[in-house]
Amino acid sequence: MRVLQSGSVTQFSAFSGAATTKVAFISPSFPPFLCGIGDYLAGLTHHLAATGIATAVLTSRSSPPAMGVHPIMPPRWTLANLGPIFQAVERLQPDLLHLQYPTAGYRPGVVAALPWLLKRRFPHLPLCLTLHEWQHERWRSKLEAACAAGVTDALFWGRPSDVVEFRRWAGGLRQWEAMPTALTTIPGSIAPTTAAAGAAIRRELGLAADDLLLVFFGFVRPDKGVDVLLRAFATLCEEMPNLHLALCADFEAQHQASAATLQYREQLRPLVTEVKQRTGRLHHLGFVRDDRRLSAILHASDLGVLPFRNGVYANSTVLMAMLAHHLPVVTTAAALLPELAAALAFTAANDDEGLVQTLRRLLTQPHERAQLRQAAAQWHAGHGWPQAVAEHRLVYTQLGVE
Repeated sequence: MRVLQSGSVTQFSAFSGAATTKVAFISPSFPPFLCGIGDYLAGLTHHLAATGIATAVLTSRSSPPAMGVHPIMPPRWTLANLGPIFQAVERLQPDLLHLQYPTAGYRPGVVAALPWLLKRRFPHLPLCLTLHEWQHERWRSKLEAACAAGVTDALFWGRPSDVVEFRRWAGGLRQWEAMPTALTTIPGSIAPTTAAAGAAIRRELGLAADDLLLVFFGFVRPDKGVDVLLRAFATLCEEMPNLHLALCADFEAQHQASAATLQYREQLRPLVTEVKQRTGRLHHLGFVRDDRRLSAILHASDLGVLPFRNGVYANSTVLMAMLAHHLPVVTTAAALLPELAAALAFTAANDDEGLVQTLRRLLTQPHERAQLRQAAAQWHAGHGWPQAVAEHRLVYTQLGVE
């Protein structure tokens, strides 16, 4: 690996993997920065490299330099500091560029302008764009994504409902049907460990053989409905003395959280304290950074709970991680592929009593949980990294780079 110096920033020239096809990904977030899109991209580049596609990730300085990882940008990307991206593309000479959007690192105007600037400077390079979210973004983010899509050569989508909404909202801007398009699989980024690891977690938490464990993990934001979960759990604890909850969530002021998110977290602290004092069966484990430990917690659990206020979405890495562990999941209704919806149990959003009733039914009906486990296993078998890699390679081939 050859190291280059550019001012005070150390940059790496190597791709990850050895192949004739070289793809440069552009994304502000990448591990160890805590972001589902960054985790997804880490898994995608790893599995693409394993199939013979060399990858490079142009990302923010929060990531450590490594083979194929280029931490060349400040944490918040502005139009004034995009120069290192163009310099890196000139050095790396990839066969294709692939942007990921949205993540917290993009400042206003960047995504609207960056694809146009890249195409002007590198007109020979095919440019792909993955739109992970659309419907629930603010109008400005939607407009920026539409501007970016107007100059890209291929589009990847994370949610099927976003495709319909995007075509309705921006379909007149371009003949989208002529562009290579794919609905990309979003596999879980937490590789399953073993059932023995799950048994060790249950012993650590002091659970008996017949105790039941609910689990929530992920970022704490107003749309995640953690307050609804805590109130429903407190209610059920009064009638189910064997019920526990593992809350794997961080309430600290980080992850570039908005003011509304910070306020929501502060409001949750006394609720967490109250529930812990009332039941003694709330295990607040904080944000679990070790994937092996998180996998063990999922193995130890009987039911995952994701009471998202805006409905669950098909590219939720938290949901995919739960399904990868064949965990029954209770969540809130949304527009999903029928086969995915069949693997989940639903309750109304922002409905304490509705969540109580749904959880009570599943907790008292082990055969129904077993059916959901089987459905989760079937879904995961057809929506793992092999499928995601195949989808990307097909589009890359359509663009003439494979």
